[in-house]
Amino acid sequence: MVEEPAAPGGRTAPPGAHTGSTGEFLKQASHAFKAGLYDRAELILRQIVEQQPEDGRGWHLRGLNAFAAGRHASAVDFLVRAVACDKENAAYCAALAEALSPLGRDADAVEPWRRAAELDSDNGA
Repeated sequence: MVEEPAAPGGRTAPPGAHTGSTGEFLKQASHAFKAGLYDRAELILRQIVEQQPEDGRGWHLRGLNAFAAGRHASAVDFLVRAVACDKENAAYCAALAEALSPLGRDADAVEPWRRAAELDSDNGA
């Protein structure tokens, strides 16, 4: 009988769970995202943020993925988490501002746009 790999903290990983470095799985999620395989990317990204909730990279890509899949409200939630993880990341702030617009939340987008421009004057904001 083949045992499931151990998850962080000694737990047994659920079937189909990814084990390995966060960077490896971010690459896999990014490839799925770029290929338009949004459900596949979401599966990987959900595991990443569960295992690394303070790593803004997973939340950011999860937000971009949700936005591309038309799940705008979820995208905003994920991008808020990304910004909370790294308030100094202009790309995270700009992505949040962009995700707010389709929801008719232009007034809420002002602060993230301002912050993105403050952090990186070359980002086009």
